[in-house]
Amino acid sequence: MESPLVLGLSSEFKVNETKCCRFPDTIKTPLILKNLNFETILFFNNHLNKLFMAIQLPNPIAISAAQDTATKTAVMSVMTTASAIASIDLNTETKRSLVTVDNIRFPFVQRTFQTHVNNYPMALPSFLTLADAKSNYDTMVKIRDYKAGLLKALEAWDEISMVAENNAFEYVRQMYANAKKAQEAGTVPGIQSFIDDIAPLFEKTPSDTPAPPAP
Repeated sequence: MESPLVLGLSSEFKVNETKCCRFPDTIKTPLILKNLNFETILFFNNHLNKLFMAIQLPNPIAISAAQDTATKTAVMSVMTTASAIASIDLNTETKRSLVTVDNIRFPFVQRTFQTHVNNYPMALPSFLTLADAKSNYDTMVKIRDYKAGLLKALEAWDEISMVAENNAFEYVRQMYANAKKAQEAGTVPGIQSFIDDIAPLFEKTPSDTPAPPAP
């Protein structure tokens, strides 16, 4: 099932999940940003973020009940299948002791199982049959493919989440700004309660202020 939204977010603009502006790679950076460095873009966040949200970022983003059910079912199916293959619960120490086959080691392991085990049977270890050894190798290869697909899916969901989080945070930011204006104007009784609750998210506290340099 296709995800409800497909985005291509620049990795540079994923660094700060709540403050930086993010926009699709396929859309060129506006001319006004060409001579600005990343820190400057962050500095002008309040203006730029609203600009990109209005022009390029989808808002709102919604997941239907059917999509929610389908996604949860798919996730549970993957977890159930993994448990059926082998129920393994490794502690941290054991994980560190195990040898993994990364992209550098993989070609050597691949050539061994695809070619060398057939050409040099006299060198085969005796603690495991060749059929069982090939089963380990086949499982490793299949899971590499699974993980590649899952990582792509996770990246797609992560990008959807980033935009949804950005939209939600901006809504709270604007609501807080409106509440501050209402407080100054004295037009909304009791608004101070909301401001006091949300203020730590936007206002600096003494603990946020850097300590003065030592004399």
